[in-house]
Amino acid sequence: YNRIPLIDAAGRGDAEKVRGYLLAGQNPNQVDIDGRTAVMLASYGNHPNMVSMLVDAKARCDAKDKNGITALQIAAERGYEDVVVQLLRCKASPNLDNREGTTPAMFAAQKGRRAMTGPFKIPSAARSGWAG
Repeated sequence: YNRIPLIDAAGRGDAEKVRGYLLAGQNPNQVDIDGRTAVMLASYGNHPNMVSMLVDAKARCDAKDKNGITALQIAAERGYEDVVVQLLRCKASPNLDNREGTTPAMFAAQKGRRAMTGPFKIPSAARSGWAG
């Protein structure tokens, strides 16, 4: 397995290491063997400040991994609202779907994330019957 230090550090929320890698010229958009970016792993780890740091370094918010998953889909599915807000601020699309046709808003709905309806502006009719 070919690990990428910048991506690993972002997933751990290690701001000092990530800052160092970025200052050393590492590309914030590099991907690991599964097509995951630093923004994706920061999202998976629920590190909104890391997402913000990477975005400031020109990391893409809408990159998809090998399964068509985006950072916004990860954050929405896990209910990480602060990460969702950071990603939406950098213009991550709530309409990008994965291989199964699921969008970030749909991930939030499937998991019963009522609090996520604000960031996605999901109509109340679409929320009826949600668990949560």
